[in-house]
Amino acid sequence: MNRNDETKSESRFYGHRLQIGASGGANPDYGKYGWTRNNGAKAHRGVDYVGEVGDDVYSMYDGKVTRLWNSRAYGPNATRISTTLNGKYYNVDYGHLSKSALSINQTVKAGDLVGQMGRLGNLAGTSYPTHVHIAVWRPLPGNVMGFVMPHW
Repeated sequence: MNRNDETKSESRFYGHRLQIGASGGANPDYGKYGWTRNNGAKAHRGVDYVGEVGDDVYSMYDGKVTRLWNSRAYGPNATRISTTLNGKYYNVDYGHLSKSALSINQTVKAGDLVGQMGRLGNLAGTSYPTHVHIAVWRPLPGNVMGFVMPHW
């Protein structure tokens, strides 16, 4: 089944990548991994999934909540779940949440509720659609964040 054919309840779990065509007046690459803003000075290191304020956001992987923080970019409910995939350690950050449903050091399973979608952080006050920003990355030597580019 094509992701665009899913029902709204199914899309809450899987999400729809944010796609805005030129007819919407926005950058057609908005929300995609790697698109740039600020005249190419800042790359988008994650994927945006469109929804409505209050839509449930679910964990992508099993893991442990390792950070809950107030982020200028992600808002006051930024949530990080750390996981091990194929023997490698990864972090999954969820941004723009109106509410986090988790607590620090909590163990989560894929599909557990992370929180509710919101319009906080650098999304607040903009005309961009409501979405959750999800960034997957690996900590690398030298305090480098090795962002993972999705293959879809």
